[in-house]
Amino acid sequence: MIFSKILFRRIRRGNIGKIVISEDIETLDLGIKNLKTIFGTVQYKRHLYFDRKKGSYVFLVDENLELETVGNYTVNLVDRIKQLVTEVPYREVEEQLENLTNIRLSHQSVWNLVQKN
Repeated sequence: MIFSKILFRRIRRGNIGKIVISEDIETLDLGIKNLKTIFGTVQYKRHLYFDRKKGSYVFLVDENLELETVGNYTVNLVDRIKQLVTEVPYREVEEQLENLTNIRLSHQSVWNLVQKN
């Protein structure tokens, strides 16, 4: 909820680039993104567009926000997980993450994230 208010303020103030939808871009679907951050899970709505010139699908909100993510996780959260893994076992990282961010990840998910990065 707070994230969407901040996003709306940034758009209204013009801090995010203007989204110009041309004839080459077609709106396809509205989806919900659950982004796991160091502050917890942030949920926001985003439209899926098809760019006819490039022949690719794009989420314009994600491009304009310039979010650095690893799948559904922010880079800050992944860095914190990597730091915790060097200090305690994976199962303790799982518990600490739940206490810190209220995000429930299994020790296997923690291991997978560390291996990808």
